[in-house]
Amino acid sequence: VLKDGLGRVGKMIWASGMGKDFDVDPKRWRFRSALLYACGNGLEIVTQICPASFLVVATLANTMKQVSMLTASATRNAMYRSFGGKAQNIANITAKGEAQIVIADLIGMGCGIQLSKFIGTSRDKVLVAYLALTAADIFGIYMELRQVVFRSLNAERASLVIEKYVTTGKVIVPSDASRLERIFLKPRYKNRSRFSSIAKAAKDPEEFDTILRV
Repeated sequence: VLKDGLGRVGKMIWASGMGKDFDVDPKRWRFRSALLYACGNGLEIVTQICPASFLVVATLANTMKQVSMLTASATRNAMYRSFGGKAQNIANITAKGEAQIVIADLIGMGCGIQLSKFIGTSRDKVLVAYLALTAADIFGIYMELRQVVFRSLNAERASLVIEKYVTTGKVIVPSDASRLERIFLKPRYKNRSRFSSIAKAAKDPEEFDTILRV
């Protein structure tokens, strides 16, 4: 009960502190949620190896998984919106997406039962299975996110468009920007060094006109 309660508190703190960033960069946060969930699963295995520290390790694992699920669900709607296009049939897409999640969970549960019968209680086999399945899961999510194309600009995509335009004179299409933006690594560009308000860029309209001409 204590580990579940503390896990929910951690989830609440995470949502209040990081929620504003999810809309800006949903791909990167979705991938981070996958890494967090993998770490949470790993710590659950550690509780079997170190039972004396069960409460501390289990609380940390539960918090990571709660935070991961919150981040994944919060960023999922941004992905669904990108699939909607002009129709914007988000409710229909969400319903189909949730149905696919249920089917995947049921298939995974069945495979997990069969795999657990084969592995047994051997710690070495459990660890090998965990590493292999986690690597496959994270790779699958990475490739999945590569297929998502956003038609709106955030700081990184805007920087990519500007850089390509300045160097080649061409404006890249959303699919090219999606291919170039990073998911795992940090963005190539620092937002604060590239973007500023108009008020900070020029002290009066004449100076602003001069900057625009340049």
